[in-house]
Amino acid sequence: MAKQNQSNSIETKVVSVVLLLAVVLLLFGAVIYASPLIFLVLYLINQIAYLSSDKRRKRDFFWLNYGERELFKSSWEDFSAALRTKKYVEAAVERERIRLNQNGQISVRSYRGQDLKAQLDNANYVIGQTAPVIEALENRPQKQRKKGRKHYSNAWGFGLSLLVFLGFVCYGSNTLNVSQIIEQMKSGQTGDAIGAMLWTFVVVKLVFFAIFSIRFRKPPLVSMENVDTYIGDMQEKMKQKDRPGKLTLSDSEEEGNDAVPLVTEKVGGGMEENIVESEAGKSYEETMFGNWAEVLEKDGNSLLGNWNNWENVGQWKNLSVPFSLLGTKVRAAIEYDAGKKLVYFGITKYDDEDNVSQSLLEDVVFRNIMKINGLTVKNNEWWYCLKYASFDNVFAQYRKLLNDMKNHQN
Repeated sequence: MAKQNQSNSIETKVVSVVLLLAVVLLLFGAVIYASPLIFLVLYLINQIAYLSSDKRRKRDFFWLNYGERELFKSSWEDFSAALRTKKYVEAAVERERIRLNQNGQISVRSYRGQDLKAQLDNANYVIGQTAPVIEALENRPQKQRKKGRKHYSNAWGFGLSLLVFLGFVCYGSNTLNVSQIIEQMKSGQTGDAIGAMLWTFVVVKLVFFAIFSIRFRKPPLVSMENVDTYIGDMQEKMKQKDRPGKLTLSDSEEEGNDAVPLVTEKVGGGMEENIVESEAGKSYEETMFGNWAEVLEKDGNSLLGNWNNWENVGQWKNLSVPFSLLGTKVRAAIEYDAGKKLVYFGITKYDDEDNVSQSLLEDVVFRNIMKINGLTVKNNEWWYCLKYASFDNVFAQYRKLLNDMKNHQN
């Protein structure tokens, strides 16, 4: 009886394996004979991706655009300043023999301990906010080049392999009738053409993968030393390589060497990216406010202020996020005084008609938020409290203030 059960079990496993193989073969056959349509879809996806993004990026050698470069520099300055603060606090704790709690945190029993801990907390927060931004931006040119190479080689591979497939089918059937070609595909008479298409894709993809790698060198990691100079350095190298009677790299691109079969493209001349020219038309301060607004919106904040009407709002340009803090409507704001060339951030009234809430100013939680963020009471017709800063570090400090206010929002 046991032997019979064992035999039935083996038979069941064999049948299951055979059925699984049959299903796999059927699916494989369906994919093979549907491969021309799949190749067409993949060709269109890669070609559109290349023309819509990669081709524009490669004119600047896949480097950061103007806004990204400014964000990298401001983030790096904030990061460096926070690291210096952290080292200063650690040295001060050891030098002044500030007590530490059992968990290693600075004791806040003394005023000096409270001050050093607030500085260290702020530095750690800034480091945590800026380090991911710096890492993403310093690797972005290499990732953009890698993505462009993939789209470029795939588009050529899929495009030329489709032409080879059509050539085989038309030559083998001696007809250009589309309905007859479709009937041949349905009846499985295009096996040789599909095989040639697959091999063509592999070979062409490898060839154009290599061509792209040779023509467009891998950019270095972004650093403060090269963030503003890399594009200019590369353009100068391209000029030095030019010879009379030969096309430059940009010329050959525009003449159609990048054009993938089955798609025509119309591209204007010029090496410089239009986005750089339009951004460069704004002042540094306006550009930075625009970058900050974009980051805040991505974080899910509602924005108020006049930064988006920069030229027409007079001396004070501001950007703010509304809050209900301890029962009082206020704003967390960054403001630029264009007359005095000063930038500062802090907490303001929500509306011009509002009165400054003295109970809010005297609240322990509010005063703790002020102390942690280094804000000074202003108590005038607009500001509750503020802190002067620089464009290099104001935004990181402002985001920490936002975070502290969100923890007490109601």
